[in-house]
Amino acid sequence: MIRCPSLLFDSNFDTPITTDKGGIMLMQEVYFCNVNVVDVKKKRIIQRQDVTMKNGKIASLIPHTEKKISGAIDCTGKYLCPGLMDMHVHLVWDGTLADPVTANIAEGPYVAMFRALHAAQEYLCRGITVVRDVGCNEDVTIYLAAAMRKNWFGVVRLFLVAELLLVHMDMFLLSDGLPIPMMS
Repeated sequence: MIRCPSLLFDSNFDTPITTDKGGIMLMQEVYFCNVNVVDVKKKRIIQRQDVTMKNGKIASLIPHTEKKISGAIDCTGKYLCPGLMDMHVHLVWDGTLADPVTANIAEGPYVAMFRALHAAQEYLCRGITVVRDVGCNEDVTIYLAAAMRKNWFGVVRLFLVAELLLVHMDMFLLSDGLPIPMMS
């Protein structure tokens, strides 16, 4: 099965279409009508398709019909694509600070946590559904990752470099071949 596509984009690819929860479709079943599907495996765009998603995965992909489906999202002129990954981020730093470490320490861990949450939501709104945080002061992203895995809010899938370093200590389980920290 194909993983859930993350976002719809206008034909110029600069305007993501998101829901009120940061781009996450919260429904069990979602219908996208008349959408252009980006097939990254075959390096092509399948034009004018009707897509049914169930439980976050594509259940059907058929050529567009004029049949009206209640609750369907009209995607005329839009593109549906898989989520992107960024494997080197610092969620607590947005790139605007001259000295991010000093500023982050001065703000404290609570502000840093909210900064990281905001950054995670911004990534999702831009089509990046998986990020790997490579470090921050006071390890606030470890706690953010734990909260995200409890589905307290809809943001990107977050992996931490620290998780990769803890392999020899059996600190994580594998789920779909990806590391998930064992936090309760």
